[in-house]
Amino acid sequence: MTTDKTYTHNGSKYKMAPFNLGLMNKAAPLLMKYRRLHYEYTKDIDMSRVEEVQNRIDELKTAIAQIEPAGTAHNARLHTLKEKLIAAESELSSNASVRNLVKLYRDTEGLAMYKLITDTGIIKPFLVDIMIPTESNCHKVNDLDFNDRGILGFIKEVITDFFSYTLQNRPE
Repeated sequence: MTTDKTYTHNGSKYKMAPFNLGLMNKAAPLLMKYRRLHYEYTKDIDMSRVEEVQNRIDELKTAIAQIEPAGTAHNARLHTLKEKLIAAESELSSNASVRNLVKLYRDTEGLAMYKLITDTGIIKPFLVDIMIPTESNCHKVNDLDFNDRGILGFIKEVITDFFSYTLQNRPE
């Protein structure tokens, strides 16, 4: 996300406020609400089987990366590890129960986000804090009709960009 991206709603154009500590502080209630909703909606989904397979894939990739630079001395071991990696990736993508579990988890994450972006008590003050009209004749965000059907697309675009940027730039 770049802060110079323009967002349009009903002919008015906005840009996001500069990404800084003040913006992140204003975003804290939104982020906390999302994390709570995410936990509430996903806590009963047992992802241990998916995590087990994903951990195995990660370990195999690490082992392959460590052995590959050694050259031909470890060809047999490297071949075995690559076969195991292919099998693990196949299990993750072709096992119906694992695929369905991942789909359920992602759909549930989406529902948590939908709940968040449709909560005007949280989303409206957040948008007021982070969206800046780019032209003097633009509606102020506070004056937007949050009952307008078209506002959902605007909110989704802004929030998607905001979350993408914060995930990319969060402290390790």
